[in-house]
Amino acid sequence: MHMGSMQKFAANEKELKGMLSRYNGYSEKCWERAHGIVANMARNLRHSDDIFTLKTARVLDLCCGSIMHYEPSPNRLPPELYLPWVPRIFYHIGAKAVGIDNGENGEEKFQLIRENVGGQSFTRFENSSFDLVNVAALFGDNLTSEINLARVPYSFRESLRHEQGAPCDDGALKQRVLGVMETVIREAHRVLSEGGVFLFEGIPFIKSLSRFEYSKSYPEGKPGSLAFVNEMILAVRS
Repeated sequence: MHMGSMQKFAANEKELKGMLSRYNGYSEKCWERAHGIVANMARNLRHSDDIFTLKTARVLDLCCGSIMHYEPSPNRLPPELYLPWVPRIFYHIGAKAVGIDNGENGEEKFQLIRENVGGQSFTRFENSSFDLVNVAALFGDNLTSEINLARVPYSFRESLRHEQGAPCDDGALKQRVLGVMETVIREAHRVLSEGGVFLFEGIPFIKSLSRFEYSKSYPEGKPGSLAFVNEMILAVRS
């Protein structure tokens, strides 16, 4: 990263794009993808598409991205899209951003924690510590108990497969993936403030007491996903 010294936060999108453009790997596609995620959060937390309404937000981005967080493949996106653009945007608009990823990044302005991503990543945070929790590119679009292993990112999938030494079979691996999902969902609920947004693989859920609810901007959700995330919360409490 080549940033130079920056003392101020962006006041508008033109300034923000100028700040982001100083990072290695920046492109218009990087902006569009990350801006879309942040705008989704603004829409659900502040009921506005203006991302600057989030400048006082507290944000946790799990699996925030790194240059190492991809497998070379014709079906994968360009590697620069996997850099931590979302927490960078939050930092540069003035929000409190924390990113967690197991890949290597250079020096970042936001708080970056490097570790294997999973449910344990939340344990350092107190209850109601965040207004927004983003979990993307960790479980693919698996949002029910019917796990399609092909959609789980390779590096995460294989680390789970070998976490106890000898590789496990696919049946046991699916149970391990579900176990991590259960902990991530429960812990996301715990660290979110009331009314906070859990953006889980692109679908926004709103914390409401002991449950999640679908956002009003996304009332249909994905079939079975709301019941699934609430079952995961209850599973660890029963």
